[in-house]
Amino acid sequence: MATLFLIVGFISILAGVLSQAWAAGMEYLIIDEINEKSPGDQQVGGFGPSWWANLRLHRELYPDSLKRRQMTVTIVVGMLAMFAGGVLILDWSSLSKLNRNRAVAPRQQAIRVTLAEGKPGGHNTYGYRYTFSLGENSYGGWEYSSPESPTRIGQQITVYYDPLNPSVNSPERFEYSSNQRMQRIWDHWVGLSLVLLLPTAVFVSILISREGERPETSY
Repeated sequence: MATLFLIVGFISILAGVLSQAWAAGMEYLIIDEINEKSPGDQQVGGFGPSWWANLRLHRELYPDSLKRRQMTVTIVVGMLAMFAGGVLILDWSSLSKLNRNRAVAPRQQAIRVTLAEGKPGGHNTYGYRYTFSLGENSYGGWEYSSPESPTRIGQQITVYYDPLNPSVNSPERFEYSSNQRMQRIWDHWVGLSLVLLLPTAVFVSILISREGERPETSY
């Protein structure tokens, strides 16, 4: 399920970007229509910072413009698609961690390691490198702490790892409590809701953008 959220998330972001590009092309068609009904000294040459003013002007000249409706709907739906895609990717990341903890928590093992020199991390933290050996194989990871933390090079800490795959390790225990179970249910609910909402939004946007079209009748 988590993989589905990741795939749909990337597709949604891509669709949103493409829809914004298509809407940008529609803007120039709208400008052309404005110039067709505007005097020579009132011609507009581009949207720029006044794109909203140009839309208002176009609405005055063409109250029932199908192009403008399609462009507006495309912009709104594209932004919603990019937002939903970002949420789905965050949802996938959260579910991946919860699924990992769910599998590893019952079988995790602990080992003592010594912190070595590392590198500065993000958000005003410092990363200490650690390594440990199991049989003939070596594994490693990072312990991040703030400058105010008593953690120092040479200090020993406990690291928890998955005995089936020791490359999955962490200075913190792999926990899967009732709170994590509720979080997993919530993540699934949010992801499934967005997956179902996206095609519905596309269908509704098509209906709105085509509203007012009249088939040509020949006599």
